Amino acid sequence: MDIKRVLEQYDSMFGKASPAESFSFLRSAIDEARDCADVTAQQLLMNEMIGLCRDADMKDEGCRYSEEVLGLFKGNAKDTAEYGTTLVNIAGGYRAYGMYDESEQLFEEAEDVYSRTLSGNDPRLAGLYNNKSLLYQEKGDYTQAVTCLMKALPVIDASDDYVKRGTTRGNIGQTIIALCVQLRDGGGNDQAQALLMRAEVYLLEAVEIFEALGGNDYHYSGTLGALGDLYSETGHSYAAVTCYRRAMRLLELYVGRSLAWERVREKLEKTEKLPDADMKGLEVSKRFFELFGQEIITAAGEYSDRIAIGIAGEGSDAYGFDDGISTDHDFGPGLCVFADDDIPQAVFDELKNAYSELFVRHRAQILREFGCASGFDERLYERRGVVRTGDFYERTLGVRLSGDFSKVLCSLPEDRLAEASNGAVFKAGGEFSGIRGQILSHYPENVRLLKLGKTLHELSQYLQSNYPRAMARQDAVTAALCVARGAESAMETAYLLARRYHPYYKWMRRGLDELGILRDLGGMLDELCSLPMQTEAWSEYIYSSGPKNTSDRVIELTEKIAERILEELRAQSLTRSEDVFLENVSAEIIRKTGNDIR
Repeated sequence: MDIKRVLEQYDSMFGKASPAESFSFLRSAIDEARDCADVTAQQLLMNEMIGLCRDADMKDEGCRYSEEVLGLFKGNAKDTAEYGTTLVNIAGGYRAYGMYDESEQLFEEAEDVYSRTLSGNDPRLAGLYNNKSLLYQEKGDYTQAVTCLMKALPVIDASDDYVKRGTTRGNIGQTIIALCVQLRDGGGNDQAQALLMRAEVYLLEAVEIFEALGGNDYHYSGTLGALGDLYSETGHSYAAVTCYRRAMRLLELYVGRSLAWERVREKLEKTEKLPDADMKGLEVSKRFFELFGQEIITAAGEYSDRIAIGIAGEGSDAYGFDDGISTDHDFGPGLCVFADDDIPQAVFDELKNAYSELFVRHRAQILREFGCASGFDERLYERRGVVRTGDFYERTLGVRLSGDFSKVLCSLPEDRLAEASNGAVFKAGGEFSGIRGQILSHYPENVRLLKLGKTLHELSQYLQSNYPRAMARQDAVTAALCVARGAESAMETAYLLARRYHPYYKWMRRGLDELGILRDLGGMLDELCSLPMQTEAWSEYIYSSGPKNTSDRVIELTEKIAERILEELRAQSLTRSEDVFLENVSAEIIRKTGNDIR
């Protein structure tokens, strides 16, 4: 029998064939091996069958083939490593079927065989101890489970398999945590606390290994989940939430929303309800500064008054708009250190080194506080770290600022100005703070009024004039564009009225809730943009520029939006008009600036 060809054919079925099809294939191959009296082929194929039955929960078939394959090993064959490996395989199956006593007996026999047939660093020994550890975990004997994993560790460390090195350490940490919970529930709090510190050591070693491998290995999910358990147990709820979310992302990437993913999700939902679990990015940055900011200031030496430290620029966390979704990219603890342009290069380099060394020197503490550290997301370092003030503003605004730049600021896109002035400053100083203050003072009033006149004009054109025309023409695409662009113009108007720069388009709606004015505008825009196409309202309507088609909910909402904006304009003494057709109010406001009306 060509056993090599048969096994290659079976391997090619992996992930394609159903368990029933795989079972049928192996059964036929085993029958053929019996007919050929090929004992070696039978042993190899039955071991494959035992593994299949274990994974497919086919207990009766698995036990039958287990007994049969054991009968194939006779005499001296029982003093071979192959016999030991078969015992480990069968013991794993018995464990999966809940036959714990039988499983333990076979593991003990396998360990005796291996001790006589294998060298001390043979990888098969690690397989034995890892599988035996699973048995003890299921029996609730975590002390023995940890002992088995500790026996496997030096064998694995003697190999070049870094994934297994990380996985084993993660398993040790996870099992120690389970032991700690068991001890704590039994009243052994002090012993449990000491063991948690041991668990953290192994988990940190696992993190180091997996991060060095890129931080995206499937097996890293187990270590991250264990870290989440550890930090949840020790009251570091924000770090636990971060670890659980990262574990879920890896699980979903590799195996989808599996049972393992669901278990982590349940832990996440429970942990999210704990105090400090939902810290925003700005709070995280502030906490990072409180812990480590002084080291950066000290590194600046006599130039400490020439640097500012805080968070600003790209990223939802810099706006305070981050949520659970935001953590899937470019997210983590850190700071922006803004150094004056003329600070000596040697001092600038020292600041960069001091910042980088924070993540090495305080790695354990950073993980404990925030659930991630250096290496979690390399792109984050394009947004955080040490930068010269001029470079930051040029990168953010697209121009190099120098001298009196007030006129330059008035010509820049608002979302760039919002990005350049968002976030928070925890230590003011240097050129950065001066420029930031000038940007935050907003536009001169004449410029603000000109921009306001423009957004009012656009709002009126899109929603009050062109939307009904598009609907009357049954032009659904243009009507939808009018709604979207009209909503955008309404938001731009609100930011100008609040004397705030509007952020990048995807955060404009979120930022409305922070303006302090027009508090009900967001809800009206939510409804406006959620409405289905109002086709029926126009089925028998004859268009005219006079009366409004109030059976169209978009037009009803448009009038309410116009009324609220007009109310705020009147409150700011920008108009006395009661005309909700905002095109006319736009013209009035532009006249106040002394400019021609379009």
